Amino acid sequence: MKIAFILGNGVSRKNIDLTKLSYYGETFGCNALYRDFLPNNLIVLSEKMTEEVYKFDISKKTKIWTKKSCKKVRFCSGASAASIACEKGFDRLYLIGMDLWADKNNHNIYMDTLNYATSEHPKGEEQYGKQQAWWLQTIKKFSSVEFIRVVSDNYVQPFCFKDIKHIDIKTFKEQFNDS
Repeated sequence: MKIAFILGNGVSRKNIDLTKLSYYGETFGCNALYRDFLPNNLIVLSEKMTEEVYKFDISKKTKIWTKKSCKKVRFCSGASAASIACEKGFDRLYLIGMDLWADKNNHNIYMDTLNYATSEHPKGEEQYGKQQAWWLQTIKKFSSVEFIRVVSDNYVQPFCFKDIKHIDIKTFKEQFNDS
């Protein structure tokens, strides 16, 4: 079994020690994750985030995937990361920090920082719907892959994740962080 960790920027990942995950599998992070943790692969969507990543020479430290460098990188960085991991042959994906707008006012660790939406002007329902559509397409395309979403106690379940397994953060930490 090949394990990959798909690391989103939802607030649910705040208390998970990401540094221990590479021992168990490959890490695929989204956008500004590199500010706090350098994954094995970084998926970057917007032109502004791409400029930021190259400005700080992150490409010298990890593999960068952008819309220009990879056709699999599309609207949703999380689903793009999962698609790339599946194409690389990983068959169990843990989705961490994939909150998908569970709290519209506090949905992203990097809200109110450079190249992100502000709490005064968060991105809307249209983006949420597109993200779910990309996730549904990815999960359906790679139906033989086991997708496991790591969730907080008070999680919201977007419809795109209704047919995949969910585990709570405590169980995940017991399996991967506390060993």
